[in-house]
Amino acid sequence: PPKKPANTALDIAFDSLYFQGVRQGLKGDAMADYIQAGMEKLYPASSTLRKYILEKIDKKQRNLWKRIKRFKRKVNMNRWNYFVTFTYNPRKHTEESFRKKLRKCLSNLSTRKGWKYMGVFEQGGQHGTLHFHALLYVPENGMIGEIVEKKEYSKKRGEVYTRYANTFFEESFGMSDFQELNPIL
Repeated sequence: PPKKPANTALDIAFDSLYFQGVRQGLKGDAMADYIQAGMEKLYPASSTLRKYILEKIDKKQRNLWKRIKRFKRKVNMNRWNYFVTFTYNPRKHTEESFRKKLRKCLSNLSTRKGWKYMGVFEQGGQHGTLHFHALLYVPENGMIGEIVEKKEYSKKRGEVYTRYANTFFEESFGMSDFQELNPIL
């Protein structure tokens, strides 16, 4: 396959300003104006700068739409039997090692035990704790560790709740919550 061309300094500046604009919630002309103002500080104005910016924004939006479409297809093409949340424990890992080792663990389970998974890392809650939400397919007799029921008190909700933890993941990574999904027949 042909090699992808290296990013130019202009591309890198665009990407940086684009992601800053996304974080600020900018869209449409406001996004294009923001990027153009930032780029004109770095590069002299040119007659083709606005066209470049609009084409790059369009490409970013098309690529996002394609990723969303691919994600939805993957969700719908697989049978999932668990929705899981793995929560980072600072006594067991750094955030970086948590990400790396959890990905590696799930990859190994996929290869060795036939698991399927898709998920996303997220900083969340009041304390910004890193966690990973995932859809899992665990084949029959493919579960490692045991699923155990735990009753805990939630300060946020002000009540006792039940979660189903996996002993392997609790010991290796931190808190886990395995919610069984009802299969659609």
